[in-house]
Amino acid sequence: MNLRRALLAGAAYGASGFAAGFVLGAVRVTQIVPRIGVFAAVALETPLMLAVGVVLARRLAFGSHAERAVTGASGLAVLIALEMALAVVLGTSATAWLHSLLTPAGALGFAGQIVFALLPLAMPRPRA
Repeated sequence: MNLRRALLAGAAYGASGFAAGFVLGAVRVTQIVPRIGVFAAVALETPLMLAVGVVLARRLAFGSHAERAVTGASGLAVLIALEMALAVVLGTSATAWLHSLLTPAGALGFAGQIVFALLPLAMPRPRA
């Protein structure tokens, strides 16, 4: 197993997912939430983020099951770290951010992130 390569792919996977989520999240918060509410907005955004995840996973998933699992797990760790850092920069404490995951919208978003982490495992193994 090439651990270094899998960790680097995971970092790229998580950072790219965060970037896409940042753009979609800005639209969600400013345009969609005021019209339909937080939970419905997250419910609309989640499939879009998972579609982005499929595209990213197809490009970054490689090698053995173990390597793809490391890519997904490290990608999730990077994604969560970046989200928490953004929350803190925007004035939310890390504790408050963690508590937000216990809301229905937060739980739905976190469930989507878990699926995002599993996507590299679902990708077909690239042909050599």
